[in-house]
Amino acid sequence: MKKIIATTAAIIVSGTASFAAPLTYNGASEYSVEKEALSFNLGTNYGYGNFDVFANVDFSKLDTKSVTFDGAEVGVAYYLNTTVQIYGKIITDDNLDYSDTVVGASFTF
Repeated sequence: MKKIIATTAAIIVSGTASFAAPLTYNGASEYSVEKEALSFNLGTNYGYGNFDVFANVDFSKLDTKSVTFDGAEVGVAYYLNTTVQIYGKIITDDNLDYSDTVVGASFTF
């Protein structure tokens, strides 16, 4: 639990001194019907021009007794225009060891 709190605090605090730009916080939760599990994430997002730098931590609750730390991700996104964004992120596992690198694009309309 100390590792989870320390990781979350480090992600939130590390960015506040790095950028003099808008800092936002985000969170999301979802429930898997088949797995009967609740998952949620918390994170920060820093806007700097057309770039966003973000960091998130992921948790899950498989039963009524415990919440587990599933991993973290750090990434950067670039807005091509007001509706299209390209991004890359590095994902870690529950031990904060490298797990994957993801690149993609998203859009809004």
